Amino acid sequence: MGILQKVKTALRISVEESDVDEELLDLIEECKRDLVPANVDPNNINEDDPLIAKAIKTYCKINFDSTAEDYERLVESYKGLKAQLSFDSRYRTYEVDRDEQA
Repeated sequence: MGILQKVKTALRISVEESDVDEELLDLIEECKRDLVPANVDPNNINEDDPLIAKAIKTYCKINFDSTAEDYERLVESYKGLKAQLSFDSRYRTYEVDRDEQA
């Protein structure tokens, strides 16, 4: 299942509905770009990765339906996922030299 179908499922949108596909694809790309300033390497943004997919689905939930009852919870969840990705060496743009941190 591709990321668009995963997002539609998360948003409870019928997979057959295509009138929102372009908007959802834009949100997916926005999310990917939003992760880059958090030092997530664009080359490591794999839509099949469960953590990346969760971040994308959460981002889309926040931005597709701005009246969502659980908006604040979703925003905090996305911030946490983004932070987790930014600190995980599998996703980072660079390795932090431990000597530089001291």
